[in-house]
Amino acid sequence: MKLDKKHQHQLKLCISTRCNFCRRACPIYEVSGMEFDSPRAWLEVINEAIEGRVDSLEIMSLLNKCTLCRKCVGACPHGIETPEIILDFKSRIRGEYIPEPIEILDKKGEIEVDREYRIKVAYPWIYVKNFILNANPLGEKPKKEGLIADADFVFFPGCITNYKDKEVYEACVKFFKKVGAKYSVINACCYSELKPLGFSVDEIRRLFEKRHPHLRGMKIVTPCAGCYHTLKEDHKLNVMHISELIYQHKNKIKRGIEGEVTLHDPCKLGRYHGKFQQSREIIQQTGAKLVELRQNKKESHCCGGGGSLKYYYPQMQENVCENLIKLNEKKATIVTNCSYCKQTINKNTKQKAKHLIELI
Repeated sequence: MKLDKKHQHQLKLCISTRCNFCRRACPIYEVSGMEFDSPRAWLEVINEAIEGRVDSLEIMSLLNKCTLCRKCVGACPHGIETPEIILDFKSRIRGEYIPEPIEILDKKGEIEVDREYRIKVAYPWIYVKNFILNANPLGEKPKKEGLIADADFVFFPGCITNYKDKEVYEACVKFFKKVGAKYSVINACCYSELKPLGFSVDEIRRLFEKRHPHLRGMKIVTPCAGCYHTLKEDHKLNVMHISELIYQHKNKIKRGIEGEVTLHDPCKLGRYHGKFQQSREIIQQTGAKLVELRQNKKESHCCGGGGSLKYYYPQMQENVCENLIKLNEKKATIVTNCSYCKQTINKNTKQKAKHLIELI
């Protein structure tokens, strides 16, 4: 088994270099302090599995700790893309056990070909099954939806905003009304959460397009950084993060927010796509005083919500999130540009975060 040519080259480069600069950037290593909880160690065991010296499935427990935050990529002098290498490896290993994408359930709601793989890697089958049946991981029945022919855009709230965060959903709707936008709504998940479980980009794209074949060519707006990245990079759709839409209408923002506000830059919006400045200008436009976290922009600390960490190591996720909160030295109101980050922070810490849209 070999990885993508680029990833294979980067893997060998890391193994031969052994500089360990990635350790000081990794939020998982920061929590555990153990060598095997570092990006270089994860690439080491992937190489051992490819060379046939260890069982590929046996190392999944280590790889499941990676939050895919990409902070290690910035710390690496060679720019080695550890998260992408991990996802590539996971999808190829899963592909050896499940040669066809999961699309059809049998009468019992099971897929026999999937059994050996999910038993060996403690595969969260109910979670995956919810994706296939309901187009979201939460077990919620999908809502009926209809597209408006002359809509300005399609509002894609994402599963967290749609089913778990009424405040963000309502704030988005209120903003659309304020700027006179006409929009349709798609109540579904982007399927990004299946990638850390070994699903390939082709698989999640096939599952998504089977449910939403009509989105190609349409303009989409989402408040979730994870959805933004997946819709843009994996599904190749025309998508805008809601912070960009707010920025276009920033002259309509009323000043009235008092006190100090600090911005948490979501990994999938910041490090992945370099979107930092507009959100800061929006916060200042509200009248709030912007104070930066000790680690911000490209150095922003991960909230712990990415990857599959939350399913396998919830205590470690909580510790990662607590380390993020420690950077808020002035105890300012935490604002983030991602529904998932907001939920992760609010679930794992005593400080309560807000989404940027809730300031508007």
